[in-house]
Amino acid sequence: MNRFLLIILSCASLVTLSSCSYTPVNTSGKFDLNENQSISIQSDMFDEPSSIISFENNKRSQKKLANIPYSNYLFASNWNTNSIYIAAARSNGLLQVNKDQSWQVLDVYNTDNNFGGYTAVSSLPQGGAILSKNKVGNNIPDMWYPDLIVRIDKQGKPLWKTTVDCFVDSIDTTDSLALVSGTSKQASYFILDLETGHIVSHLEKDTNLKWFHACHFVSDKIVCITQMSDLSYRLLHFTSDNLIIFQSDSFQDGINQAKLYNNTFVSLSNNNPSLLLFHDLYWNKTGQIQLTTDSSVLCRSLTLFKNYALVGCQTRESGQYTEFLYRVNLDTHQLVDELKHRVNQEYAKDMGITISSDWFFRESNMQ
Repeated sequence: MNRFLLIILSCASLVTLSSCSYTPVNTSGKFDLNENQSISIQSDMFDEPSSIISFENNKRSQKKLANIPYSNYLFASNWNTNSIYIAAARSNGLLQVNKDQSWQVLDVYNTDNNFGGYTAVSSLPQGGAILSKNKVGNNIPDMWYPDLIVRIDKQGKPLWKTTVDCFVDSIDTTDSLALVSGTSKQASYFILDLETGHIVSHLEKDTNLKWFHACHFVSDKIVCITQMSDLSYRLLHFTSDNLIIFQSDSFQDGINQAKLYNNTFVSLSNNNPSLLLFHDLYWNKTGQIQLTTDSSVLCRSLTLFKNYALVGCQTRESGQYTEFLYRVNLDTHQLVDELKHRVNQEYAKDMGITISSDWFFRESNMQ
């Protein structure tokens, strides 16, 4: 009997310990920021929960605003809309942050066990976004399986979904079309009807083309930064019939996070992660900016806001994380300023995504 009671007490102790270690999470809320406060989403690759903190610009003052479900919040949509979407690569996490400071964590086809982490997200001027979710094994994107493409409205409700035979890492849109691109062992892109999600056309696989790292609609062409089968890179132009009409000379320096602004490609260098590069539509270099000479700073996010490039960087020194957000004028190719904050140890995670006070309080052209 005593032994039986001991087992029961041991189990009760385990339950109590588990309960004590549980961290409550929120799935929606509203910030109360002033014009000198920005936010940072802190997350680890696999460990949950993630957290949202606020901080005084370029000061040490910080406050945890919420714990949110899911891990590995890794990249954000562009800032030129009234909502920013921060997506997780190895979980179902999708955080929607709105200009009125409200926010929510969305569950988009979370019950579909065939699809897990996000691979790309593009917010839409009219509200909502286009998303891609990849097949997942052991919480790691498989990269060769089809992707689920979803359009959501501004409340986060799915409007349509379709599946493409492609690991998607780039999404571009016009008023009526969506262009999703990436790889399926060979480079691949699909053009979708924006209203219905139906596939309008797609590029037949070409063994000479390995991966599209960024494809954009430019006038009546599709322009793609392309990794070739020999692992070099070229800029390719395609007609509306998916025929190649231009290819640049090959270049070896890989690029990261390429965006298009006024027919200029803005990207980070793979070889020098704090070097911002500018190229025209024929891959002639038109400028570059070395954001910092500190080799410990790793820049891995790039987004556009009006005529600025916002580059998110991080460094870790003696267990202390410092995050940077560099703002570059895209018209003058000049570094304008730097938003810097050191993350308190109790809040610090492996990854951080900053949304600056500018986005919340600066006048926007968007409706």
